[in-house]
Amino acid sequence: MQIKICLILLFIVSCISASSQQSSPYIVASAGGIAQGNTMQLEWTMGELATETITSAERVYTQGFHQPLLQIKKSTPAKELNSLDIGIHIYPNPVTNLLNIDLGVGTNENLFVRLFDNYGKEILKKQCPPRAGLVQLNLHSYPQGIYLLQVSNSNRTLSSNYKIIKTH
Repeated sequence: MQIKICLILLFIVSCISASSQQSSPYIVASAGGIAQGNTMQLEWTMGELATETITSAERVYTQGFHQPLLQIKKSTPAKELNSLDIGIHIYPNPVTNLLNIDLGVGTNENLFVRLFDNYGKEILKKQCPPRAGLVQLNLHSYPQGIYLLQVSNSNRTLSSNYKIIKTH
């Protein structure tokens, strides 16, 4: 009888102290790794044994596949148009059709807006007159993906670069 009570108490204590939740995402895979450079980190997995996808209005969860976090950051070259006190605002990002580029007060010189694809190929170039204000780019016909938007002066000595995400 005492052994039963001891075993029950031991079971209760072990259940209370056990933790079965983890707050950060993880995956169990047969192989994989991480490689890190100065500006990039690459993570990969192989051999996921089971998959399941759950979709809600706001998120998609896929169990069994490595899902890295996507962060959108503004690139920062050595010299930027912002140093000329130009308040550049680009919206919406992600974009589906029209991308708005608010050049703020602008400058006294022509500016160029260039859009580059994922391979670095210039696919769009637009010249903006001094103090252009709001410039719109129609991206409806472009496939979904990540693009680089560059706003620069005529000789490209000053520029600002932005990552743009194009969705359906």
